[in-house]
Amino acid sequence: MKYLFLYTELADYTIQCFKYHLNHNPEDEIHVVSYEVNGEAPFVFEEIERLHKYKRKECDLDDLWQIIEVNKPALIFCSGWIDKQYLATIRLARHKTPCFLIVDNPWLGTLKQRLLSPFGKYYFGKLFKGAWVPGNAQKEFMQNIGFKPENIFQGFYSTDVTDIGIKGVKKFIKQDADKEVNFIEDTSEGLTFSSENVKKADSNFFYEITFNKPGGLVMPIIAEYTYKDGTKERKVYPAQIWRYNDKEITKVIKSDKEIMSITIDPDLETADVDTSNNSFPIQQDSKFNKFKNKIKG
Repeated sequence: MKYLFLYTELADYTIQCFKYHLNHNPEDEIHVVSYEVNGEAPFVFEEIERLHKYKRKECDLDDLWQIIEVNKPALIFCSGWIDKQYLATIRLARHKTPCFLIVDNPWLGTLKQRLLSPFGKYYFGKLFKGAWVPGNAQKEFMQNIGFKPENIFQGFYSTDVTDIGIKGVKKFIKQDADKEVNFIEDTSEGLTFSSENVKKADSNFFYEITFNKPGGLVMPIIAEYTYKDGTKERKVYPAQIWRYNDKEITKVIKSDKEIMSITIDPDLETADVDTSNNSFPIQQDSKFNKFKNKIKG
């Protein structure tokens, strides 16, 4: 199995926990996105087989989603709630993959924490299946923001390398594997449009869009988005976008307007011999194909 950690700053004891787990689970992989190490504690981590590290500063929302799409982790752990792009990634991934919040804040009963509690019960309860915390004070905090006691696992910051937290939450993997995900999908080759209209407080929409490349020629993607209000926006993704996967790539689009349709290469600028699969919703007959039929006729 594969596991993804959306982390802040790594420390050597965390690496040792990962190492222990991988040594005792030879089929597993751990992928970690993390911040730069604090200069006051310049750890130099050993290279460990099947432990894949990514620099947070080099990853935007699209890159984070690509890591998920390519590796398909069985569980995702997110360190706290300070990173908005981490949370945006969780919002998109939570329907497919069980996600867990890692928190080391103890419950102190401050005004700020008391104000957070009702918001947390609404917000974090929807994003995360449970939480992983160091001890009882942090467990109390998680209970106060809506997590059930049976879904809060202790041992984070533990010196016991055998207690990495993965063991306790594995029970959530199977129950989510059978869960139906309600995505709108055009399964024609060329463009798959899977949209999750995740409405937030600021009325943003998040869309997951998968572009397929049936042929071998590497070309940029020219996409035109038509919104519900009738406006259009054109985006050009350079050919380097295929560096992660030569067959298909997934982009995450954040918009304050609802997308009604997508057209790839609207002005026929690329060497695409089949434009019948370049639109969502599917167009019955494109201008290019009409032209081809006219020539044949």
